[in-house]
Amino acid sequence: MEATERKVISLEYENEFIEQYYEIIDFFSVSFPEWTTHSGVGSMSSELISACRKANESIYEDKELSKKEQLKRIYTNAIKLYKYFREEYKLTFAQNCVDTFFDQHEDFYNNKVQGVTKKKYQNHVDSLRYKTVFNY
Repeated sequence: MEATERKVISLEYENEFIEQYYEIIDFFSVSFPEWTTHSGVGSMSSELISACRKANESIYEDKELSKKEQLKRIYTNAIKLYKYFREEYKLTFAQNCVDTFFDQHEDFYNNKVQGVTKKKYQNHVDSLRYKTVFNY
């Protein structure tokens, strides 16, 4: 008997969770179509949904509010969180790009400091300069 009751409770929680999840997803999809791309929050979209659910727990639990008032407050909180996560994602994405670039070109910059690469590329630039002179 207890196993059946536990199953009912878990299904009830699951349905409530799914309903909240789709409310947030649908709102972002309509209001901010780019929200899952790099111009939105990109890979941080799951963290955004989680933050929205956590921030709106008290609103979901308040049974005195009408569904319309609940959604209005939930969407207001979602917009605030989206703006915050979007700025955070820009910084995270930019830092990731810089780190990746320097990781891939570490040897280039180490040699440049020693002057080896500078001489190599200066010779290349000089050769191009002379080629353009000869082309005229």
